[in-house]
Order: sequence, then C-alpha cells, then structure tokens
Amino acid sequence: MAEASSNNSSNNNVDFDRPIPVCPVRGSVLYPTMVMPIDAGRSVSIRAINAALDKERTIVIVSQKDREVEEPKPADLYEVGTACNIMRMKKNPDGSIQMLVRAFARVKVEDYLVTNELIEAVVAPLEVEDGDAVELEASFRELREKFKDLIESGSRSVQTEVAQFVMNLDDAGQFADYVTYHLDFKLAEKQAVLEAATVVERVRKVLVLIDTEIELQETQRRLQREVKDEIDRNQREYFLREQIKA
Repeated sequence: MAEASSNNSSNNNVDFDRPIPVCPVRGSVLYPTMVMPIDAGRSVSIRAINAALDKERTIVIVSQKDREVEEPKPADLYEVGTACNIMRMKKNPDGSIQMLVRAFARVKVEDYLVTNELIEAVVAPLEVEDGDAVELEASFRELREKFKDLIESGSRSVQTEVAQFVMNLDDAGQFADYVTYHLDFKLAEKQAVLEAATVVERVRKVLVLIDTEIELQETQRRLQREVKDEIDRNQREYFLREQIKA
C-alpha cells in the first residue's frame, strides 16, 4: 500500500533551476505525498539513482509510455512526472537498487537532457489550481460516495486496509490520487490524472473512471449469475433425464 507523507507541498530545498536525474518506471504513476518502495534493476534507472545521490537526493519519477521498452529514451517518456526525495536506498550484490522515495511535487518536464546515457530533466513545478470551490466540494462528495459504493459492493479491487486509509483522507486532490493509484486503471488514465490542470478536473476524471469500473463490475457479476443459472438449469435437466431413464 502507498503510504502518505505529512508534507503535501513542494520541497523548498530543491533547486529546480538545475537538471534533475530521471528514473523511468513501467506501468505505474506516482503521486505527490506518497511514500513508495521502488526496485531498480535497469541501467537507465541505476544511473539516475546514483546521480541523484550527489544532487540533494532528488529524483524525478516519470512513467514510460510503453512498458516493453527496456532502455527508454526521452521520446519514450511522458512530460509530466513526480519529483521525489530518496529517503533510503540499498545496493544489492547483483547491482540492482532498492530505494524508498517520498513524492512531493507534480513537475512538468521542460527539456530532457542525455549525457553519457544519464537522462536528466529541466523541470518546473506543475501549478494546479483548485478550480471552482462549489464544484470541487460536490465532485469530492460524489467521488467519496462512489468509492464507498465500490468497496461495499464486495469489490476485490482494493484491500480493506487500503480502503480505510483512503476514506480517511480529507483532501480532495489527495483522495483522487490515492483512488487512482490503488484501482486498476490504464496507465494513460492514471497519467491523465497526474496531468490534470485543476483539482476539480482531477476529481472529475477519477469520477468517470470509477463509474466505468463500477459498471464493469456490475456487468461481470450479472454475467456470472447468468452463467451459474445456466449451469444449474442444465444440471436439473440432466438429472430429470436420468430419472426418466431409471
């Protein structure tokens, strides 16, 4: 489960005027305030981590568009990522690295730089306004109810302890981020939530996604019931035929 840090703002000690090492990740999107373990085995990631240790332990986590690309280039990466602090790290005998990061800011990549196969980025904090206060409150309430409905429906998408943690979040943007992280949405959908220009837009994007998820799960349960009914009917007919033969 993604943990939350108490700091929901940018790290004031980071110099965004300097290029920051970039660690590409596959199939996931990290959101601010999350504290996450990351296993790095690819050379592109290891180079970034080693460079970050010499630069305020700050690293930019960016998702790659195609998870099958083993050694991504800048063109393979999205242009909005997450600035993180490396809290702890461990180098393994096989050369891989395990690290614990704290994400603290959405960032827009203004330029990618490649030097000796090290990918760095010139980034700027992504300024995200709340949007209309009334619309935000209404959307947040609806999202909270939809997420609660999903959990109470018996969905296996989210573990109980995760659901309890998320339901206790009072910040609309953070709530939307954590719902998105823990549900099985497509990578492009998770990335769109990261890139949303306002918190209202972010929450509404997640509302659409969770509505679709609820509809899919309801359809799946209906199909399961129909299949079970068909099997039961066939079994009854079989037993009746056997009784007639007897």
